[in-house]
Amino acid sequence: DVYKRQVSTQSTWGIIIKLDKDIINKMATDKYTVHYFDIYGRAEAIRIAFWLAKVEFNDNRMTREQFAELKASGKLPFGQIPVLEKNGKFYAQSTPIVRWVCQTHNLYPTDPEHVYHVEVATEVINDIRQKVMKAWFSPPEQKEEAMKKLLTEEVPPQLKALENYFTQYCGENAWDKNSIGFADIQMVDFFSSIFLHPDRVATFGAVVEANAPNFKKYLDNLVNGPFKDYL
Repeated sequence: DVYKRQVSTQSTWGIIIKLDKDIINKMATDKYTVHYFDIYGRAEAIRIAFWLAKVEFNDNRMTREQFAELKASGKLPFGQIPVLEKNGKFYAQSTPIVRWVCQTHNLYPTDPEHVYHVEVATEVINDIRQKVMKAWFSPPEQKEEAMKKLLTEEVPPQLKALENYFTQYCGENAWDKNSIGFADIQMVDFFSSIFLHPDRVATFGAVVEANAPNFKKYLDNLVNGPFKDYL
């Protein structure tokens, strides 16, 4: 859909944008369904984004058999889930879906400098996720050593770099100091499921605390504040 925009005023934070009344009404009648398995996984950030935006959606938690049927229907753009179904049309790839939800519900910045800033969060998470997944899915006979290397050699330098960036540019209650949004959703989704999960907080969480204390405080503020009711 092409969204008409009316530019109202210029501020130091960028262009303030107002949506036409017709578009607001249309958005209110859109029907959304998130299709994924009954697990946290790659769909959780999408669910969080809709929750934070206060937008109703159908959370279709599928069985393997239901996924096979949906895949066989040819409706999945890349033959995989999660997907977002909007008014019968299917959208693929989890991060672009989260970005789209945020962009269309006032949870994403418009100023290019702030766009860059929140997109940094995406790349930081991708860098760390790649290392975590590589160690996590190592062959059984190599996994213990791989996990040890992950937590002592690979992740700490990345967390220290993250801490340095965060201390310079972020706020203790929001990645983009202006408001909660896209970057915070991704940070809460990734770190609460991997590093701060109750089963792993003693090991993974300790690594975050040791190498990125200010960032860890920010995560705690999100988990115990605006995202508390969801988590």
